[in-house]
Amino acid sequence: MKKIYLLILAIVFILIAGCTSQMQQSPQRPTSIETTQMVTVTSVLPTLTPQLNTPQPTPITTQTLQTVYSTTDINKHFIDIAFSQDNNVIQKWNAPLLSVAITGTYTKDDLANLNDFFKQFNIHSSYVKLPSQVKEGQQANIVLNLLPESGLNNLNPDTSWKPIHNPISGKIIGYYKTMTYLATSTNFVYLDGSLKGDERKHWILHSVLYDLGFMGETGQYPDSIFYTNGNTVPSPNSIDWKAIELMYGSKISNGMSLSDIKNILFIETSTVS
Repeated sequence: MKKIYLLILAIVFILIAGCTSQMQQSPQRPTSIETTQMVTVTSVLPTLTPQLNTPQPTPITTQTLQTVYSTTDINKHFIDIAFSQDNNVIQKWNAPLLSVAITGTYTKDDLANLNDFFKQFNIHSSYVKLPSQVKEGQQANIVLNLLPESGLNNLNPDTSWKPIHNPISGKIIGYYKTMTYLATSTNFVYLDGSLKGDERKHWILHSVLYDLGFMGETGQYPDSIFYTNGNTVPSPNSIDWKAIELMYGSKISNGMSLSDIKNILFIETSTVS
């Protein structure tokens, strides 16, 4: 019995020793509580954009070129707009200061438009000057009367009144009439007051220029305020101003005929239509 007991203890001892040896040789594994941390290192490299030798576009500049007119161009234009079928002599004012008035359905913009024109005219005129500001009323050398269309239609003009035709619409938009009051001659303009925008500015200034002696027209310059086929340019162009400067300079006198003007301006008759 004692031998059997000793044999059992020996077997148990051998088994325990074998298990211990196996546990020491097995690698240790992480438990569920342990975590393996992995650090990802991101290397941020600068993006290098190749510097291409591409030429930069040159900025585009817009430049308005002033048309240069020859003396012959100016002289011919002057003759075209100073003479007409109804006017065979120069009709310009000799008074050192002219008065211009406006009445009827005029606006503040009409006043500003006229005052700006007066300023420009005085720069180009040698001795005849327009007022710094237009008068409001009916007493002046030149009187503009802006009427409603119905009022314009109610006028009873006779043959002494010259109608103002709009070449674009074909309508009569006003009348020119010279009247004498207390031995003073006054040029009246009756104009359609329903005109608007640049068309309104155009005809107000065109009417004043007519009464300043520019009774003709031109087919040569479409941007002229005197263009025969009509336009709505709100002010004279550069060659118009040259002609105004010529009319109100020292060479031209009131009452001169076409032949007188040609002799003064050294233009051969054959070169002028």
